[in-house]
Amino acid sequence: MVFKDATRAGEAGADEGLLHDEGLIRRAKALACTAPLHDLDANKGLLEWADAKAYQMAEIALHTIDQVAIAMDFDTGASRRHVLGRVQRFVARQARERSDEEHARVAGWVLDSLINVGDVERAFRRSYGAVDADGVYQVLSFPFKLIVERRDSAGVLYLHASHEALNVLVGALDTDVESAQEAAEVKLANLIRRGRLTDAKQVADQARIRTIQ
Repeated sequence: MVFKDATRAGEAGADEGLLHDEGLIRRAKALACTAPLHDLDANKGLLEWADAKAYQMAEIALHTIDQVAIAMDFDTGASRRHVLGRVQRFVARQARERSDEEHARVAGWVLDSLINVGDVERAFRRSYGAVDADGVYQVLSFPFKLIVERRDSAGVLYLHASHEALNVLVGALDTDVESAQEAAEVKLANLIRRGRLTDAKQVADQARIRTIQ
């Protein structure tokens, strides 16, 4: 009986840890940052000025963010004209038979969508759940931006990639999702964090064998 009670207590503690898992909230917010890119492909069929099925809009969006991140610096940022020129060339590779005018328009549409021009505050908002100190689950709103337009001291408009865009869409997503080695490392870290040291040793041994192979 004592063993059962202890087991239940352990399970309850584990459930409580899951409910208060800050890592889960961080992952929910990171996932939210990818939603505007999926929306681009979901909504491309609504474009009246092009048959946009030929374009992989999420890939164009990632390339756009990359170009902003590469070109910007701490003082000014990235030139819109420079970014659009680089993105247009990428767009053209997806549909070479289309006109330069359409390529430029697609690049501009993706960039404006990442800025979220249609919103007054130019911010995206997604919902995520969190448990408060009383154990009550609440649905909260997560506002974020991906690309921001700012003016320098001379009044020139520049583009900046937000912290969310840099941390998630440039950094965190750049991983080999099919890598057994990386998956093993994630599993190992999770087991160690949970105190499952015996299981962690087994995973570490398996990872060592993969490294030797």
